[in-house]
This record gives sequence, C-alpha cells and structure tokens, in this order.
Amino acid sequence: MARGEEITISYIKNDGYAAWKRREILASDWLFFCQCDLCSLQAAPKCVKCMDQDMEVIVSGLREELYPGHGVDCDMCQEDELQRSLGYFYHCYLCEADLCPACSEHTQKADSYSQCVRSAS
Repeated sequence: MARGEEITISYIKNDGYAAWKRREILASDWLFFCQCDLCSLQAAPKCVKCMDQDMEVIVSGLREELYPGHGVDCDMCQEDELQRSLGYFYHCYLCEADLCPACSEHTQKADSYSQCVRSAS
C-alpha cells in the first residue's frame, strides 16, 4: 500500500446491487449516503418538476420530519411515507418535490435514453 492511498471497506456482503439499492442499505443500516467511486456513477437526479434543478439527498434517519405531521410521498410513483420506510430519498428545496430512489434510477435512465435519441437525430 502506497503512502496516502485511500483505504476502503465494504459494509455489504455479496455486493452485486444497483447503486440505489446499495445506498438504501447503507443509509438504513449505517445512516450515511455512500459517495464511493462506484455509487457516485449515479448522480443526484434532476427535479421532476423544476426539470433542471439537482435534487438533494435526505438520509431519513438523520433528519427531522421534512413535513411535520405529514408523510413524504414520491411525486412519480406515489409511494408514501418515504421518510419512515426508506433510508434515503431525494428532495427539491425549490418546489418541494420528492423522489424515491427507485424512481430516481428510472428517471436517470430515461434522461440518458432521450439524450441518446436527441444526439442521434
């Protein structure tokens, strides 16, 4: 090992998960949002309402209720109680949109597809 070389460990056994699932396990069990090289390949999604605003990560166990007295629902799939049932989710502070990790992945895949279609035209 070279001086100054980063030391990393895996918190998950048999890691073959997609980035959003790996991050979900780590946020739920260890209360952190992983930003390793592999997980960072999946960037924060753009807001589904604002369209060009990057959404912020909310690690559920580290944050007080986002909407006191009300649940956090995904604005795409309508999954409810994100903050109570998931380790993390995405939030836009400009328009108050919320997105579950699974929809985030689908949104990014759709964005990549539409960029490929536009560049092929």
